[in-house]
Parts: sequence; C-alpha cells; structure tokens
Amino acid sequence: MQIHITSRGHDLSDHLQSYIEEKVQKLAKYSHGNCEVHVVMERGSPGQIVEITFYGLHKTMHGRELGDNVRGCIDKAVSKLEAQIRKQKEKLTERRV
Repeated sequence: MQIHITSRGHDLSDHLQSYIEEKVQKLAKYSHGNCEVHVVMERGSPGQIVEITFYGLHKTMHGRELGDNVRGCIDKAVSKLEAQIRKQKEKLTERRV
C-alpha cells in the first residue's frame, strides 16, 4: 500500500504523520493487491479539513471530514472509507458466488 500525505496551511509533524499511516493501514486488510491512498490535510477558515482518497478494488473511493480536531477528522474519514470499502468488497464477493 502506497500512502501519500499532503499538508496545506500547516507543518506536518512526524508524530502526526505516523498517526495517519497507522490509521490508513487499517484499510489494507480490505484490499488485496496494489492500492494507493492520498491524504490531504488543509487548514481552512471553518477549521481542519481532511480528505482521504482510496484507489483500489478497481474503484476510487473518497472520504472527507471537517472539524476542529485533526485526529478526530482523520478517524472519521477513515471510518467512512472503511464502510465504503467493506460495502464494495461485499458486492464483489456476492457476484462471484
């Protein structure tokens, strides 16, 4: 799994980078083979914006979260993506049966 992290408007600390990589690695158990994840963190006027894009399972899935706490936004965006990936994985396995 390849993880690309982009930070706009603030510096990305090593601790936060390792936190993002740890949370995003949870998505690897749902996808077999090559997949890519792009994480974009942006500090905007309403607060923190975290966008996570997952390229895998022959599909592109996207999770976006807005809030004040960066870690909370990361957790919510990953859980949204996890639900989407699980749903797509179930569709693929139902067709094969």
